[in-house]
Amino acid sequence: MALSDFPKLKELPAEQKLKLAEEHWFDGISDNALPVPGWHKSIFAERTATYKAGTLKTLCAREMKRRLGVK
Repeated sequence: MALSDFPKLKELPAEQKLKLAEEHWFDGISDNALPVPGWHKSIFAERTATYKAGTLKTLCAREMKRRLGVK
């Protein structure tokens, strides 16, 4: 199935397309929607532990935007 199968969707304004995509995305998400690989769980557990230990280096939004060149 492709967007070309729904020509009327292509005619929607960008804002409506994004809203529809968001609704579609969240409709498909559930705890059992997709299997999570074990290595994803391991990385998440490691990073969560580092964060809770207070040793994770974090950035504020302003610094992140500066590094990304976003104004």
